[in-house]
Amino acid sequence: MKNGTGILFFAAFLALHIITAQIKSGPVIGSVTDTSAIIYVSVRTADTVWCDLFSDTSYSFLAGKYFCVPRPQFDTSCKILINNLNAGNYYGYRIYHNSDTINGYFKTFDFNNAYHFRIAFGSCIGLSDTIFELIATYNPDLTVIIGDWGYYDFPINSPNMDTFFTDDWNNLMTVYQKRYRLSFPRLANYMRTHPVAWIWDDHDFVADGSCAYSATYYNTSAIKLDTVPYNPQTKNHARWAYINMFPHYPLIDTTGGIFQEVHLPFATTFLIDFRSNKAHFARAFINNNNTWQFLPPPQHSTLGTSQRNWLFNGILNSNSCWKIIFSPDVFNKKLKDIMNLLLSLQSINGQYALAGMAMAEWWIGYPYDQDTLLYLIQNNGVSGVLVCSGDVHTAAMDDGANAGIPEIVAGGLGQQNSMLLKTIQQLGQNP
Repeated sequence: MKNGTGILFFAAFLALHIITAQIKSGPVIGSVTDTSAIIYVSVRTADTVWCDLFSDTSYSFLAGKYFCVPRPQFDTSCKILINNLNAGNYYGYRIYHNSDTINGYFKTFDFNNAYHFRIAFGSCIGLSDTIFELIATYNPDLTVIIGDWGYYDFPINSPNMDTFFTDDWNNLMTVYQKRYRLSFPRLANYMRTHPVAWIWDDHDFVADGSCAYSATYYNTSAIKLDTVPYNPQTKNHARWAYINMFPHYPLIDTTGGIFQEVHLPFATTFLIDFRSNKAHFARAFINNNNTWQFLPPPQHSTLGTSQRNWLFNGILNSNSCWKIIFSPDVFNKKLKDIMNLLLSLQSINGQYALAGMAMAEWWIGYPYDQDTLLYLIQNNGVSGVLVCSGDVHTAAMDDGANAGIPEIVAGGLGQQNSMLLKTIQQLGQNP
């Protein structure tokens, strides 16, 4: 009885603290380079937020003072830019807002020590965030979240659905609060001391299977993919929230998505926006005498013109040892064999066709992008290209023999293993 009372008291105390704390969510460390960083924090009132910066993690040597006036239209938040830092140095910081304080620290990149630079990455944070306690023991220099950070979108339960979670701006601000503290307390602690980057996928963007102008209803009765249009303001809300409420690296094209380029001591990394300019993958199929066929139209793209040009030119012109593409969705070109196999079985059961069509959401559904990228790499003798991908709720690696270029899949940061690879192998395939 005493133990139970103690637990209830602690839970009540914790809930009261969350309600009364002046710092609502954050801090989150992002956009870290060798000389700069951005700290994001959301607070309860429009009073000035102060940040003391220390040149050590014991908070003994003050290196600078910063302040920011919170922006009410963006969840009363601040993005505090800290610059003129020394490379490879640990910095402590202390955020003040009214009576509340939070400490944290971070390390700037060290371009003279590339062999000891560590990257953690993955996607699909849903059921649990306990894995971040384990990741913290490896002390990564950068952590890249490649999509599906919480599943706050509404299920697409009708081809006529007209309500999406990013329609309501206030709801979207609440979603960011949940990401930064309420839903993922271990990740919240992690982001106070470990620099993060994040690129969205469909569940962060608008809804399951969302593309540039519509989401997707998987119509199991009619055996087809229905496009579900959304209001352009819905997409704008998602972009405005990301730009203003996440400490991201500089965007390449603020009107064309959220794709970014990050320079690391040993690599140039390309963070891909797989959604903002995506032609709907349903367009890649035609129905010929009640049989679905994969026939994508010319220039059927998931990247869009601006992002294609940036990525392809960046890969070709990079002098870095490694060129890392962080892709929310899997790249492996061999998966096209699985898609074709499923389509070939549709006369047995139409659901096979629907499963195959769903796979066209990945790179294999966009040969205009995938085949062109592979041709550029191979024809120009580009070495050191690696794809790091997620989405599929499982983990896998390929040396390029199947994928086309080496690929590491980490799609289950907080989800049960989908066992996708085992299912594919049961179909007699080995991607």
